[in-house]
Amino acid sequence: MIALLGCHVSHSPVSIASGRNPTFGEGFYTGVGRESRAQTLQNGRRQINTLGHQLQLNQHCLDTAFNFYKMAVCKHLTRGRRVAHVVAACLYLVCRTEGTPRILSHRRGGRWGSNRGRKEGDE
Repeated sequence: MIALLGCHVSHSPVSIASGRNPTFGEGFYTGVGRESRAQTLQNGRRQINTLGHQLQLNQHCLDTAFNFYKMAVCKHLTRGRRVAHVVAACLYLVCRTEGTPRILSHRRGGRWGSNRGRKEGDE
């Protein structure tokens, strides 16, 4: 048994005889969503690695954080949210689940960072 999912079969003999794929008109790009998602994942991995190294997390924690990030992207939980905030949440999740003591705080300049090594009152 052969099953086709999401495939439109045209009844027009012209499109079958010509061998051409049907088009959706000018300005309609197919496959752009996949490229965009790949770019989103690449950007997320880069930011997770950058912040994770600042927090001195090991590679296992970074990989786990990226898996959380991929799940968030796949479930569309990143829409309307800044990548830095989602990355911080993923790293926070890893720190909580792995039992790694890290404190994240919002610093001047709009960047997330670690309070490790800072005295109280320092910014």
